[in-house]
Amino acid sequence: MNELNRQLISMYAKQLRVPTFNQYEEVIRQLDGNKGFDDFLVSLMRGELENRQEGNRKRKIRSARFPYTKTLEEFDFSYLEHVSEAQIRQLASCDFIGQKQNVVMIGNPGRGKTHISIAIGLKACLLGYRV
Repeated sequence: MNELNRQLISMYAKQLRVPTFNQYEEVIRQLDGNKGFDDFLVSLMRGELENRQEGNRKRKIRSARFPYTKTLEEFDFSYLEHVSEAQIRQLASCDFIGQKQNVVMIGNPGRGKTHISIAIGLKACLLGYRV
């Protein structure tokens, strides 16, 4: 492909706001020799969708302004006295958001309320909710 076509593809991808289309050469290299143009187009569009979804997740996490990043995998559930790990994992499924329910956490300082709240908030961002 000549340089003029490469520049045109880059310009059109920028104007159409599909930046992963600039990576078409990499997609071509990954495709099998006996696959057609429709397979190429599907691969290119899948890459664009994945990049947009990842950017959307990062944007939601950034806009939530968490003081720090914590996950449930890092949490020591032995601190919990009146709540089981299963209950916390159920909250982390974020079903309560779809059901429009509230969650209230009370307890003594240092028991992990903030850690659990941030972990659930991060999970909600990854599931597409605004936090």
